Amino acid sequence: MGEVTAIKPALRFHALTPLYDRVVALTTRERIFKRALLDQAAIEPGQQVLDVGCGTGTLAIAAQRRQPGVHVSALDADPAVLGIAADKARRAGADIAFELGRSPLIRTLPPVAPNPRRSSPSLISKPGTRATMSPALTGL
Repeated sequence: MGEVTAIKPALRFHALTPLYDRVVALTTRERIFKRALLDQAAIEPGQQVLDVGCGTGTLAIAAQRRQPGVHVSALDADPAVLGIAADKARRAGADIAFELGRSPLIRTLPPVAPNPRRSSPSLISKPGTRATMSPALTGL
C-alpha cells in the first residue's frame, strides 16, 4: 500500500469546515448540478448507492429523498465533515451509512454514463471526482 497523506479539509482549513455548506450555497450552483447528476443516475428503488467524497452529505441525502427505498452509503476521509453530514442526515430523517475512509481504487475508475437497465450499485460523487456515476463498482 502507498503512503497515507494528510487530508485537505473542505475550504482548505479545518476552522472553515463548519461554514462549507453556506459558502457552497453562495458561490456555486450546487442544487442545479446535483439535481442533474441525480437525473443522470436514474437511481431505482432498492438500489445501492455509494457517495464517494460525500463531504457534508448533501448529495447522499438528496439521493435518498429523491428515491425512497434506496440504500445509501457515503464515504469521506475527513471526520469533521462526516460529523456534519451525519447531523444533517439525522435532521433530514435520512438513513445513510456514513463511513470514514478513502481508497486509491476510486481514482483509477473512469467516469461512465449509467445504463438505465442495470441493477448494479451506483456510485455518485460531486463533479471533479473521476469516478462520478461509474457502474464499474459492481462488486461493492
